[in-house]
Amino acid sequence: MDVSEIDPETLSLMVQLHLDDLKALKNTVDKKGKGREGEVTDLVVAIEAYQDSLSDHAQILSDRAMSQSIGRAVLLDAETIRALRAEEERDRCDREMALRLSGTRNVGPPAAPGTLWNDKQSLGKRKAPEVGPANDQSSASQAESSSWAANRR
Repeated sequence: MDVSEIDPETLSLMVQLHLDDLKALKNTVDKKGKGREGEVTDLVVAIEAYQDSLSDHAQILSDRAMSQSIGRAVLLDAETIRALRAEEERDRCDREMALRLSGTRNVGPPAAPGTLWNDKQSLGKRKAPEVGPANDQSSASQAESSSWAANRR
């Protein structure tokens, strides 16, 4: 029988049953206590080698299942991702048009989600965008301390 014809769940179960059998066999061999102290028999070495091989296969099966799951998720979410990207592009175009119509100077494109504050090195280099009329140089466009603002009435 070709292993590629077996479904992943059955193959995983087969590997797990073999591992369980080997564990029971190793416990039986260890309990007999025949041989010299500290000496490992060929049978124990063979059991451990086969266990390692089966464990590697179990990990491969697990990795394959994970990668297939990720692939399915990408395929299922592809349309949603496309729709969200199209919506973001429309929002970007609307923002550009609003800036042009208002005569406000463009302070640059908005950052992609999650990229503005993601590394500590660039965090110190970033500064808050200017808020307020672009041509107004009055004190109203400058920031004020909260204690001074609380005292003004």
